[in-house]
Amino acid sequence: MLYENLVEMQEECCLRYADRPLYGTRTPTGYRWTDYRDFARQVDALRSGLASLGIGHGDTVAIIADNCVEWAVAAYATYGLGARYVPMYESLLPHERDYILADSDARLVLVRNGDIAADLQCRMGHIGQLQHVVAFSAAPGCQTLAELMRPGRPGCNSTVTMQRDAVAGLVYTSGTTGTPKGVIITHGNLLAQIEAVSTSQEVYPDDRSLSILPWGHLMGQIVEVHLLVSLGISAALLDDVAHLARDIAVARPTILFAVPRVFTRIYDGVDQSIAARGGFAQWLYARTIQPAVRRDVTVAVSVWQRLLDALADRLILQSIRNRLGGRLRFVVSGAAALSPEVIRFFDLLGVSIFEGYGLTETTMAVTSNARDARRIGSVGRCLSCAQIKLDHTVAAGQTGEGEIVVYGPCISPGYHKLPQETAAVTTPDGGLRTGDIGRFDADGFLYITGRIKEIYKLENGKYVAPAPLEESLQRSPLISQVMVYGDNQDFNIAVVVPDMAALKGNAACRGVDFAALDWNVQPCVVGLYETEVAAVSAHFRHFEQPHKVFVSADEWTVANGLLTPTLKMKRRHLVERYRSQIDQLYTQ
Repeated sequence: MLYENLVEMQEECCLRYADRPLYGTRTPTGYRWTDYRDFARQVDALRSGLASLGIGHGDTVAIIADNCVEWAVAAYATYGLGARYVPMYESLLPHERDYILADSDARLVLVRNGDIAADLQCRMGHIGQLQHVVAFSAAPGCQTLAELMRPGRPGCNSTVTMQRDAVAGLVYTSGTTGTPKGVIITHGNLLAQIEAVSTSQEVYPDDRSLSILPWGHLMGQIVEVHLLVSLGISAALLDDVAHLARDIAVARPTILFAVPRVFTRIYDGVDQSIAARGGFAQWLYARTIQPAVRRDVTVAVSVWQRLLDALADRLILQSIRNRLGGRLRFVVSGAAALSPEVIRFFDLLGVSIFEGYGLTETTMAVTSNARDARRIGSVGRCLSCAQIKLDHTVAAGQTGEGEIVVYGPCISPGYHKLPQETAAVTTPDGGLRTGDIGRFDADGFLYITGRIKEIYKLENGKYVAPAPLEESLQRSPLISQVMVYGDNQDFNIAVVVPDMAALKGNAACRGVDFAALDWNVQPCVVGLYETEVAAVSAHFRHFEQPHKVFVSADEWTVANGLLTPTLKMKRRHLVERYRSQIDQLYTQ
C-alpha cells in the first residue's frame, strides 16, 4: 500500500470500496451512511467549486467545523488542487480563529456554525488574506456549501500531481505554552503514519470506528479521515461526546481511538453504578472484578474464585460489553498516560487497550503497544515510521532517562513562518527534539517520565516532574482534575477540582451546603482532599508529595481557557488563574 500522495490513495480506494459504507451520520432512527462512491462524487464536486473561486496550488483552505462528512470531503477536495488544508476547532475563541486564519494565509474558510460564518464575513477584509467565507448552511452574506458544490458549475475536473514532500496542510499546536504554531504536514508524513499504523494493528475492512477524537487533532484525522479510507473501513460520527453511551450501543464499533479520559469515565461509571445497586452485585464486584484490576500479576485462584469470576463475567461484564455495542475488539489511547487499573478492567471485558505516544510535530504516533507486544505503563515500541534516540545530556532525571529525539519520514519539515523555532527543536543530524523525557526497558518499550518544560526546581534544589504525580492523583475517584505546583518554592502544593458526585456522596461531607459560595474551603472538604492527596502520593519521594491543597469550585474547560481543545491543561493559565490562592498556601 504505497501511494505517492493522499489524492491518489483516495481515488483508488473509493473505486475499490465503492459500495462499502464510509461515514455514518446520526439521525433520530439510527445512522445514515455515505458510501465510498458518493464520497468520491462529493470530493469531485467540491474540488470543482473551490477551483471556480480561484483556489489552486499553494493556496490555503481552512475549515472551522467538528467532525462531519463535509470535513473529510473538503480535505480531499483541497488536496486535489495542490492546496493546503488547515483544520480549526469550533470551540476556538474569536482571537484564536483570527490568528490562525491570518498566520496560515487562508484565502477561503469553510464554516459549519452560522454565527461564526456571519462574523467572519463581516470582518473578512481585516483578517489576513481571507477572501471567501463558505457556510455549511444559510448565513448572512455567505455563499453556502451546497451552492459551491452545485452540479455543472465550471471548475476543475482533474487533480494536481504531487510528490510525497508536497505540503498537505498545517496543524496548529494547542498553545499550552504560548501562541499556537502551525506545524507543516506533508503528504509523505501522513502516508508514513498510515503505513505504520496499518501494519502495527490488526485492522480489517469490516471494522468500524466511532469517531470521538476531533479531526483537528492529528490522531483522529489520520485514523478516521485517512487510514479508514485506505482500508475500506467505516466510521460512525459522534455528534456530541455527551451522547457516547447512547451512540456506542447503536454504532456497535469494533475499534475506538480516544484520549484516556473517555476510558476512565467508562470505568468510573461502572464503579459508581455497581455501588449504587448495592446488594449481591456490589459484593460480587468487590470479590472478583476489583481485585483483578488492582493486581499487576496473575495469581493462583481457587475453584470457588473461578466460579465467582465466571458468574461476574455473565452477570456484570456481559452487560457492559452489550452497552459498548457488543463488538468492541481493541481501543487505542493517546495524549496522556492511562491508569493500569483501567487497562486491566478492559482486559476483563476482552477489549485490549493499546497506549501510544507522539506529537503533532511527529504527525501522530511514533510508538505504540500492540496485541503481541504490550507492556502496561509503557507507550510501546517504535513504529516503522520512526526511530528514537535518547539525549542523556538534557534530562535531570533518573539513570537511563533522556530527552526523546525522533527521526524518520513522519517528522514535520518544521513550523510555518518560524525558522528559528524550527531550528531550536531540530538536531544537527535531522532529529526532532520532543521536549519529553523517557527511558527504554531491556525489551525496547518506551516509558514517558516527564516533560522538560514542565520540570521545575524546588528551593532546596530538587527537581520535580509534575505529570506522573498528577496522573496518579487523577486516578482517585474523588478527583476530577489536578495541577501540582512548586516552582522555586519550599514544597509542592496541589490545586484540585473535585469529582462532585463522589464528593457529595462522601460521608464526611454530606452536611456541606454545596450551594454556598464558600463550600470548597469548608474544613471537612479541605481535610478530605488533603488526606486523599497524601494517601495517593505516599509512594512518591517526600519532596515530590504536595503538602497543601486548594480545592477549586470551578471546573477547567476549553470554554474558560484553562484546557486546550484536546483537553490538555494550560499550565501557565492555571497558575495565573489561581495565583492568589497559591500564594496564600505558601504564606499561611
